[in-house]
This record gives sequence, C-alpha cells and structure tokens, in this order.
Amino acid sequence: MKQFQIQFKPFFHGENLTDKFLEEFQEKQEEELTEKIISILEAKGYKVTPPPKEVKDEYTFDRAWNLYDKKVGCKAKLEKKWNSMSQKDRKAAIEYIPLYVLSQPNKQYRKNFQTFLNQRGWEDELIGATPPPAVINEQPSEISQLITKTRAVQERNTDDAKNHALRQRIFGMIEVLEKNPKSFCKSLLEIYRDNGTLERLGIEWNPQT
Repeated sequence: MKQFQIQFKPFFHGENLTDKFLEEFQEKQEEELTEKIISILEAKGYKVTPPPKEVKDEYTFDRAWNLYDKKVGCKAKLEKKWNSMSQKDRKAAIEYIPLYVLSQPNKQYRKNFQTFLNQRGWEDELIGATPPPAVINEQPSEISQLITKTRAVQERNTDDAKNHALRQRIFGMIEVLEKNPKSFCKSLLEIYRDNGTLERLGIEWNPQT
C-alpha cells in the first residue's frame, strides 16, 4: 500500500482578530482541512499517517523521556501516546518520575517507559525514594526541585489527614464526656488542652467543674 504523511503549518492570519481567537481558529481550520485531505488520500488508496498532536505546555515528552532515562522502545510511538494524555496525567507523571527513578536507581529494574504509561505507573505507591543530599552552593537541578515539591505536597496532605483524624477523635471524646462526666476521656482531653493540641486544632473545650 502506498504511504503518505502530511503535516500543515498555519495558513490563515486575520489582522482584526485577537491572538487567542486567531490561534484557536487556525487550529480548528487546520484540523478540518487535515481530515478532508486524509479522507481524499485514503479514498485513493493511500495509508495516511496524521501529524502528531502537539503539546503546548511544559509537560512535554522530551522532558519526561529524559527524566525517566530508560530509552527503550519506539520513541515516535511513545511520544504519540504521551501527547494523547491529558495535561493532568502528564503533570502527575512528570512529578512522579524523579521519585520513581530514585527508588529504582538501576534502570535495568525500571519498567519500560511504554509499560509505565500503559499501566499509569505514576499512580503507584513509592517506597524508598529518598532525595540525594544537596551540594553546597549548587544550583538545584530540575529533578531535585520536583522531588522537593512532590514531597512537600505529600507531607502537607499527610499532616492534614492526621489533624482531621485527631480532631474527629477529640470531638468524639467531648461527646462521650458530655454523656458520662466520669469517663476517662476527661483525663485525655486535659492532656490535649495542656500540651496545646486543642488550641492548635482550633477546638474550644470548657469542662464543667
């Protein structure tokens, strides 16, 4: 079968349109024109490979490919797969990859990048990913910055969850104590009051004497 690959550049420029509208209009026109040409060529017996979808944000395939650093598989197919992902998934993968690389420093034991994408590997739990010590006066690398950012989010989420659980537990103790003034919960609440936990969690407790 005959092979034919097409790719188009912007072809319409309107002087009186805003930049954003012009860009959206160009993309729509290009897509429609591409579909029409593909249909015509396929009707004539050509096997057409559409131009790859472009990523216009910072979460690019090349960035992920280099961070992952296990260059196995067809790069063109992997890039097409990557570009078809949502921005949310690409962002999550970019932020996850540095920690995954640290947890598997020997690339031999890392999943192939295709497997990582197909299995949505960025949703897996990580064990043993510890950032390397920083060198004095060294400019933080991208991987170090991503690790720091990811760990900060994880720690914040963990602290929030712990505080929420403790807050619910204390409210439960107060409810029990109201029903049974002789409950041992009073001693625990006094400890939380004296060590500042109640104040830190924004809980007011005024026991009746």
